[in-house]
Amino acid sequence: MTRLLIDVGNTRIKLALSEQGEFIDRDQFRWQESDLTQHFHQITSQWRTPSEVAVSNVAGPSVERLINTYCEKNWRVTPRFAKTQSECGGLMNVYPKPETLGIDRWLAMLGAWHPRRKAVCVIDCGSAVTIDRVNEAGQHLGGLIAPGPVITYARVNREYTRLDRR
Repeated sequence: MTRLLIDVGNTRIKLALSEQGEFIDRDQFRWQESDLTQHFHQITSQWRTPSEVAVSNVAGPSVERLINTYCEKNWRVTPRFAKTQSECGGLMNVYPKPETLGIDRWLAMLGAWHPRRKAVCVIDCGSAVTIDRVNEAGQHLGGLIAPGPVITYARVNREYTRLDRR
């Protein structure tokens, strides 16, 4: 089985193609909705045709529709989109509305906690920095989101123009 994994972040899309649990191709690109399918085609036209597509998408429903249409049109595959849940594999989401926790954070916690079932602190540093804690029992204890390093640097640079820039 050839599986395409797609991670749609706020500024980048990462793709990885795997067969029998081994990654055989991978790529990433900065994206805008207007050129999404062009980038997909440019990269994946050189790869084997996937029989399954799994997607993590923080960009919203319009991007989900674009990916769905692309996969069905080009490979006759309906992608599976991961969704944040109130519970999965023993991991419990404390948000009153589970879907408001980003799928990227949910999958990172699940990946960190599930194999060991020990307390974890998951830190992700991308467009934003997220920190989430999970106890040994699998209960999400909450977390926070802060601007990432690029955003922070740009803001500080703009606000404090007299800083020494050596």
